[in-house]
Amino acid sequence: LIETKPYAFFSNGKMYLIGFAYLKGEKYEVYMTTIVSTEQSSQWEVPAGGQAVFKMAKGNRITLKSITESTSEYEAPNDYTITSSYIIPVAKAHDMLDAIKDVFVYMKNGGDSDIVNIKVPYDAASFLMMSYLELLSKTGR
Repeated sequence: LIETKPYAFFSNGKMYLIGFAYLKGEKYEVYMTTIVSTEQSSQWEVPAGGQAVFKMAKGNRITLKSITESTSEYEAPNDYTITSSYIIPVAKAHDMLDAIKDVFVYMKNGGDSDIVNIKVPYDAASFLMMSYLELLSKTGR
């Protein structure tokens, strides 16, 4: 297991944290990204196989699927922290080597579906791109 240092930033008045990891077993190899969404007003979820779309600086849109159902932690009334993790297929590992501009997390809130739009500021995008490059370097990609 190799993990990068996650980066915390504010978007639309709420704090988010994004980090990357690599895991290799005897029969598998996978890159992952984890998104922690804090200060959420409701207890929404990302189902297993749910999607997040990463809009990159060069205009590419990369769709990733969640590994498992998201987790939710109650912090206070109308304040939840939601954690979701997504698989980056090895064949698409290099597609993520760009600055992330936006992340669109497809979630469910009760029976309703919605999208959380996370705008990634320049300093966060720069840090995340460098940490992802470091991860690829450490894994020989």
